[in-house]
Amino acid sequence: DIHSSVDGNGRREEGSGEDDDEDFNFGDVLSYYQRLKGYFNEEGEKKDLWFVMNGGFVHGSTMLGGQDPPKALIGTLEHMPYDLVSLGIDEVQSSKTVDLLQEPGGLIDWWGPNLVTSNILVNSTEHPLGYQYKILKGNAATILSLGFLIEDEEE
Repeated sequence: DIHSSVDGNGRREEGSGEDDDEDFNFGDVLSYYQRLKGYFNEEGEKKDLWFVMNGGFVHGSTMLGGQDPPKALIGTLEHMPYDLVSLGIDEVQSSKTVDLLQEPGGLIDWWGPNLVTSNILVNSTEHPLGYQYKILKGNAATILSLGFLIEDEEE
């Protein structure tokens, strides 16, 4: 769960326990994932490795500079080979962001069945924004994945 620690998170508070020295970007995260997956393959290990984003790509990312909708992230997110994506409150609280996600050929189309939004319905259609669930089948495990948006009283 990178929750926009990638490329910085301007909302860190002093004494929060978050590491202010984190300095990594989406390329670093992708490289780490690819290298670890490659290592598992080379060693012939039967370990499972899934690339998952738990939402929060809008939350505090310095790449956006307050941009709503987050157009600056789209190209980057399309190059991340996620096995599973869910959305957080920051992605769905702005109608502009939801509209951007739903554009033909946009991220919802791009992610396809990898986008799991179990309890998020589009108001105009009453249909789910993404898929209700996804089953991740690996070498050693099978996981039923659900993507629930929870109500945050602070939001």
